[in-house]
Amino acid sequence: MALVRAISLISVFNAYYVASGQDQLLKQVERLQQQQKEIDQQIKQLLWLIEQQQKNQTSDSNNDNFISSKRHPGPIFMCRESNLNYDCIFHDVAITRETTNVYFGYADVAMNNQTKITFKNSHMQVLPQPLLGFFRHVELLDLSALQMEEILPAAFVYGGSIKELYLSFNDIQSLPANVFYHLKSLEILIMDRNKLSSLAIRTFITTPNLIVLSLSNNNLERIEDGTFNRTTSLGYLNLAKNKLTHIDLSLIPSLNTVNVSYNQLTELLVPAQIEILDASHNQIRSVSGQNREQLERLYLAHNNLTGIAWLENFNALTFLDLSHNELEAISAKHLTNARTLSILLLQHNRLMRLNLPRTLTTLRVLDVSHNSLVLVENNQQQFGTLRQLYLDHNSIVTIKILPENTLQNLTMSHNDWDCKNLREHIYLMGKVDYVDLNCKEDYKLLNGLCCKETDKPYLDRLNEQINATSHAEKIQRADGRCSAARAVSDALSLASFAARSEAELIAYQSQQTDISRLEKENLQLKNVVQRDNTIFLRLHDEIDANIRRYRVSKEGLVNESVNLGKVFKHLAVRHEFKQKESKDRRLEANGKLNSTVGLGKSLTTLQQEVDSLTIQIREVKLKQKETRSRITNARLQNTRNV
Repeated sequence: MALVRAISLISVFNAYYVASGQDQLLKQVERLQQQQKEIDQQIKQLLWLIEQQQKNQTSDSNNDNFISSKRHPGPIFMCRESNLNYDCIFHDVAITRETTNVYFGYADVAMNNQTKITFKNSHMQVLPQPLLGFFRHVELLDLSALQMEEILPAAFVYGGSIKELYLSFNDIQSLPANVFYHLKSLEILIMDRNKLSSLAIRTFITTPNLIVLSLSNNNLERIEDGTFNRTTSLGYLNLAKNKLTHIDLSLIPSLNTVNVSYNQLTELLVPAQIEILDASHNQIRSVSGQNREQLERLYLAHNNLTGIAWLENFNALTFLDLSHNELEAISAKHLTNARTLSILLLQHNRLMRLNLPRTLTTLRVLDVSHNSLVLVENNQQQFGTLRQLYLDHNSIVTIKILPENTLQNLTMSHNDWDCKNLREHIYLMGKVDYVDLNCKEDYKLLNGLCCKETDKPYLDRLNEQINATSHAEKIQRADGRCSAARAVSDALSLASFAARSEAELIAYQSQQTDISRLEKENLQLKNVVQRDNTIFLRLHDEIDANIRRYRVSKEGLVNESVNLGKVFKHLAVRHEFKQKESKDRRLEANGKLNSTVGLGKSLTTLQQEVDSLTIQIREVKLKQKETRSRITNARLQNTRNV
């Protein structure tokens, strides 16, 4: 019985041991297989990362490095107040060329959401980039009266939302060529009273929405023809009080109102859609423009005009100022188309003949004072419909105006009136302003005007002129200026002058040929420059894009090649870093592969051990079977013996 119990215990122990060992081996095999899968997955991920890094496929970052998360030492300016016109007003800002690390507003750009900014009691020698770097939603920026001398090239890089920009009353002498390149929403630009002497031809190349531009009271000398090619919305242009000698306004067809007064222009080219044009106080000798049916008000006072034939092309005029020119005659045919003209100012010219068309029925104000007019009776009908007529300071002898007139103001002083004619127009005296105080010999005062009693007034005036001329000739003869020797001398001088003039004419024709050739070469050079400028702008954009893409700090007031060199240097360092990182990852991947191979060998060994244990288990089971058979036989034998 003891033997049977012992054998039974041994079999139970062997069965438990075999079952327990087999379960542990199976669990270990499953764990190794799971680790193998994880290692394979990691290897695949590493290989994919290496492939991506080798292709250099990186996406642009939305966060630029302009603003650091930590502020560096430097002046910080905050908005101090607001009003109806501005929602951010800076006070006591002081910036010089030596000022660095300037900060405006909060470090978190999202908190600087003001749209209308100005300054009070401030001085800003240069306009720095950080202002718009911190305030990126500005639509109105007023930088007037800050004693500003310079605008940094990158000052408006973040000004894409600016619509109104005011820079008047500063000391800006020049503008960087692409200073407004990023102001694509700009509609109003005011830069009056600065010291600008020139504009680069590509200054406004990216401001198609510009509507109002004012650059008065500067030192501009010339506006190149292609300067406003891209400003297709420009309606108001003010260039008054500069030193301009050339600007072709006809190349800006969108213009509605223009002021180019107080310059040095000699030619006026009128744009197509213009309504108001002020070109007074220049040196204009010619005006051109075909079929300009929109022009209503034209100011050309204080110029060098000698004729008005060009007026036939302007049939919508209501106001025309031609005072202080060199006009000698006004012909009806040149004003025939001016059917809406209401005010005509011709004072301070050299007018000797005035002939207004009968179709000029809308005229209400006429000023021909300070001229040399003698006869004006042919304008009787036109004078009768006027409200204001200024005839003073001429040599007018007689006048004809019907009693049924609409005159309200009339000036007639300082003329050569015939007394009989004045008595016939006694009904006009109540409307006369500015009377004569003193009269010359043989003249008398009549109703406040100097006049002369004569039966034939015009013949009398002609005789006076002849007598004055004869008296002048007698004086010249007495001085020897009319002698034969003087005549011969004058003839020789005239011949010499003619010879010199002919030589100068030949030289002039030669110069004209040279000028034509130079103009042609200049045009070719302009085309080359324009093409190079286009290439330059495209390269500039690519450099800026790469600077933002690779987060490289941009240098101001330096050549673009410097920033491009920084990009190349950054890419070289980046490439070297990526190569090193890829090498390290390859080494790591190889280590993982080696570990995987080792684990595979361990798995093979364990599999062999499992197979060996399986064989042992089978042998143990066979022994158990034999043992059970022996026990059964032993029990049968014992039973027989009993």
